[in-house]
Order: sequence, then C-alpha cells, then structure tokens
Amino acid sequence: MKTTRNLPNLDTTESADIPLSSRNTLAPDCSLHGAKEQVFDAADEPQVHRSRRESQGVGSSETVVALVGDDVVLPCHLQPAVDAVSQSVEWGRPDLEPRFVHVWHDGQNLLENQNPSFKGRTSVSAEKLRRGDLSLTLSAVRHSDNGMYRCYFPSQEKESTVQLLVGSSSPPLISGISKDTSGVVLQCESKGWFPEPELQWLDDKGKVLSAGPKETDKGPEDLFTVRSRLTLEESHDETFTCRVHQRKINQTRETHIQISGDLFSSCFCYSHG
Repeated sequence: MKTTRNLPNLDTTESADIPLSSRNTLAPDCSLHGAKEQVFDAADEPQVHRSRRESQGVGSSETVVALVGDDVVLPCHLQPAVDAVSQSVEWGRPDLEPRFVHVWHDGQNLLENQNPSFKGRTSVSAEKLRRGDLSLTLSAVRHSDNGMYRCYFPSQEKESTVQLLVGSSSPPLISGISKDTSGVVLQCESKGWFPEPELQWLDDKGKVLSAGPKETDKGPEDLFTVRSRLTLEESHDETFTCRVHQRKINQTRETHIQISGDLFSSCFCYSHG
C-alpha cells in the first residue's frame, strides 16, 4: 500500500504559503440439530502487528496499522536531530475541520484549536522532543481516525506524512445450514470488518474449495459484512473450515463445522440468525 500525497499546511504563519516543493522532508472473530453434527468457533487471537510501520519509499511517508482500541505512535523525526522542546510542532489532518490534531509550542501543549474528536487522546513527549523525536501518540484509536496525518516543524520548514489504517475483525459464524436437491448447503457470515476481507472455504486437508460468490454488505462506519455458501454434494464425516482474512491488517479468523455423512441421507433443515 503506497501513498503519495501533497498536503496543505496546517500552520497559521506566513510560512503556510511556501510551496511544498521548496520544503525539506522529515525522517519520520451453533450447534446442529441431528446425530453427530457439531459446530464450533475456533477463531484465533488477533494476529495483527500492532502499530506496524511499512516504508512507502517516498520521502519519509509511512503507514501505521492498528486495530480499534489500540494505542499507536505516528513517527516523525528530525534529521539531523535537534532539540525541539522549545520550538513549535504541528500535527494535523487536512481533511478535517478544524485540522489540528495536536500542537506543541514553546515547551507546552497548545490545544485550543484541536479537533474535538482527538480530545484527551493525543500527546508528544518533551523528553523525546529534546532528541528531535516529534512522534505523536494517539490512544484508543477508532475507525474515524483512518487517514493521512501531517507532521510539520515550522522553524525548519520540514514536514512528513503518516497514513494511519485502523482495522477491525470478528470471528465468522455458520449462519445457515440447509438441504436442497443439490446437497447440503452451508452459509458462513462474518460482520464488522475493515478493510473488506476475503472469505474462503477449506476441507479438512486445508484445500480451498469452490464455493458460491462472496456477498458483501457495507454498513455503519463503513464496516463490512461478508458471507458465502458452500454446497456439499456428498461427504463422509468431515470437517470444513470457513476462513476470513484481511491481509492489510494481518487478521485471519476461522470457524469449523463437522458434517456427518448421515446428514446426506436424512431429511434436514437448519437455520440460525
């Protein structure tokens, strides 16, 4: 995921009119009715590298990846390092109004114009500022925090950008089990994902199975619900896995269902949710 974006200045001094081209860059997650059937949820613990930073290869722009509720650090460093504790440091999101996320000025926080959505959730370290580390700590991140952040050091007209990706996941559930003329039909569903995930069905040997097309709904806060149906024409006692995966946030959640061969010769219909 690579992003290059020129951002408008957040400072209120005359230097706001200086073209970007003339500036320096900062180093910056049921049970079956019938004999022998069992459904269980085996979702793993979240497998995300919290606050993972990926080099974007353009100046000092980076991407920080987190899950909802995490505390993250948005990196920004002066090169060469200089004592910035008595200087001004501006963190902003140009897509917001007001645009200021956190401002440090002359040895103290200056938060009068801070965007209300960040109130009580941002901080910079005076100790780190003395070493030229302008990084911003953002606590209890939300989906609304997704976006591009700009770190600006007015006295040297230096800046860098950081893309924050706040993801979420949930374990899939077997939301429907039925029998028709084609065989036994399993439906798997998972809600509350961001970004949109992929969904796969696997047999007990880990082989990806051919299933119906993935259906996707987009709900509140742009969260995704995905579902897919798998038709089994015949089976001997076998376990099937519904796996939902999102590569960008390194999240994989699974649920497993054990199907008995007796099911294919019985009259059976089940639905939940």
